[in-house]
Formats: sequence, structure tokens, C-alpha cells
Amino acid sequence: MKWMPALRPERTRVAIMATLIALYSAVLALVTVQALNGESLVRPSAPTISVASVLALVGASTVTVVVVGSRGQHGRALQDAGR
Repeated sequence: MKWMPALRPERTRVAIMATLIALYSAVLALVTVQALNGESLVRPSAPTISVASVLALVGASTVTVVVVGSRGQHGRALQDAGR
């Protein structure tokens, strides 16, 4: 993966996949609750929109933290290898 060195470490890819799996499960649960309440998918209620917004924010933040954190570890590994 020359185009994105932050994703080289397996630990980073596993953490991103775990985040995306959790996010997918949360969205599935949200849609299930929405269906059980008889809400339309195209006109969700305000609480549903709020929960969806929080899920998107938490998911994006978590992936960002994982990628930025791994970039720091990758940079340190390169510096150590260069010594």
C-alpha cells in the first residue's frame, strides 16, 4: 500500500475494520428500532436523526484517531530503523 502508508500495519487495519463493523451493527440496530416503531425510512423522527448523527460522528472520529495514531507509530518505526 504505497499510496497510504498509515494503513500498512495490520493493527491499524484491524482497528478500522472493528470500528466499521461496530458502526454497521449500530446502524442496523437503529434501522430495526425505527422499523419496530413504524417510522418511515425517508422521514425519520428527530431522535432517530440525532442518534444517526452521533453514530456518524463517533465512527469518523474513531477511524481518524486510529489512522493518526498509527501514522505516529509508523513514523517512529521508520526513525528507529534508520538509526
